[in-house]
Amino acid sequence: MVLSACFPMAMAAVWRKSKHLVAGAFPLLIAAVCYLISIWGSDVGWYSWVLGVRFLMWLALFVSSVDWYARMGEREAGLCAAAFIVISFSYSSYVLIGNAVLLGSGIYDRSFLASGFSNVNHAAAFAAISTLVMPAMACKASSVGRIFPILSTYTASVYVLFISVMESRGAWIAILVAPLIVLILLRGGGIFNYIRRIFLYLLGGLSLFLVFQIARVMLGVYGHGSEKSFFSDSGRWVLYGEGLKGTLEKPFFGSGPLSYAAMDNVSLGHPHNILISSLYENGMVFTVFFCSFLFFVLYKIIKENSGPTDDVAAVSGLVVIFYFVVHSMFSGLSMIPSTVFVLLVGVSLVCGKAWKGSEVEVVSARNRSFLFFLGGAISVVYMLLVCSYWNAIPVHGEQKTRFWIEGGIEKL
Repeated sequence: MVLSACFPMAMAAVWRKSKHLVAGAFPLLIAAVCYLISIWGSDVGWYSWVLGVRFLMWLALFVSSVDWYARMGEREAGLCAAAFIVISFSYSSYVLIGNAVLLGSGIYDRSFLASGFSNVNHAAAFAAISTLVMPAMACKASSVGRIFPILSTYTASVYVLFISVMESRGAWIAILVAPLIVLILLRGGGIFNYIRRIFLYLLGGLSLFLVFQIARVMLGVYGHGSEKSFFSDSGRWVLYGEGLKGTLEKPFFGSGPLSYAAMDNVSLGHPHNILISSLYENGMVFTVFFCSFLFFVLYKIIKENSGPTDDVAAVSGLVVIFYFVVHSMFSGLSMIPSTVFVLLVGVSLVCGKAWKGSEVEVVSARNRSFLFFLGGAISVVYMLLVCSYWNAIPVHGEQKTRFWIEGGIEKL
């Protein structure tokens, strides 16, 4: 619903910056053609169009988000950051209080921390990426009120508590690796101020975790943590192997979006690796050209911020981007809308400065009307596809989680 509502405005934003987007348009155009070919020849038929249209809408929303952020004043950006902190504070407090009440009732289970998510790994990914963007939110919102940096510290500390209780190895690895990458790439006080804030969040969160565990022992509550070994692959190698095997069978244009969920010999709807997922479903040609476009954008971002910088917001954005990339190598972050939304915030923070300085093409009233009509039409098609998908999914049978989608799909 949110994507459908925002897409018409996103089309206008893309048009406004059309000249600025030409430089990286060639690999993206080739990737788009390959993606259409992949959808057209998909093993799961029209199901692939559900994801295809959704992917298009997300891309447009990313561009429009950067455009909106670039046109914001400091006051507006501060208000948006304050809203982000308040919403995060409310959610984290709700889950924390709920689990404290459960603990007092003798119930301890990490799955109860996954409120609003399909599993603990999805919840941990959201908590981790939200923690990493919080220094930027604190800096921006400080112009609105002194209370917001305090709320952000509390919220991020609670998120660290959640990650610790949920025992998410992927989240911890990415949290440690992403800032290290940015520390190597950037210079200046901004990165050290950022790391200092993250260290404060980790210290607060681990202190809360210690208090939580002491309370659990004192109450005599012995619940359920992860039943898997720390060194367990959690079935990842099987998922990777099946994905690579399918890639070799259809190497150029893949088996089509959502086709991995139709495999009979795997129980999950995606391979928990964004690169293997793209190779299997979209093919090598799309993956190479789309990654080339992303590397071009990333190179521009790093070059723009390569000098000494004190901009904590830009550093936060870069860390969020690298966190998403690292964690997506062994999880399904691109399939968690709330996590992709935080990535959208991070991309806006780091790209807004360059976007603001580029040439803008004014959208005439006639073109604006056309773009809103086109965006609205695509949004309607998207909603119809979603409704058709849900109508076609069998009520009974094995369920496979995929994005917001529940249900197995069969090859045509």
